[in-house]
Amino acid sequence: MKLGATVARARHTITVGDGTEIFFKDWGAGQPIVFSHGSPLDSDAWEDQMVFLADRWYRCIAHDRRGHGRSSQPWTGNDVDTYADDLAALVEELDLHDAIHVGHSTGAGEVVRYIGRHGTSRVCLTTWLRR
Repeated sequence: MKLGATVARARHTITVGDGTEIFFKDWGAGQPIVFSHGSPLDSDAWEDQMVFLADRWYRCIAHDRRGHGRSSQPWTGNDVDTYADDLAALVEELDLHDAIHVGHSTGAGEVVRYIGRHGTSRVCLTTWLRR
């Protein structure tokens, strides 16, 4: 990783409406790229892509979906509508504009539902990025 090319922010969680804490990574500066992982993974699955893109002047954000990784493990809300709402809360909290959304597996469904529920004009890229 190039020194100075990336910025890691100190805050690592947000709390959504039902009290669930969502963990996220936020690296780099520039146009935001938001990564949504597949099941049963977490945001660590995107680290190689995040380092590569943050070194090339993109702001890379990846979250651990509720029930995964370092996020809360609530009994309720483990459905695609709530995942999309959690993603919307993260986008709003971080004040992201013109973000590119990348999703794999369940993350792709989360991104598509996010766009459908929250009427965003943001770009959606759903793909498999091999390591």
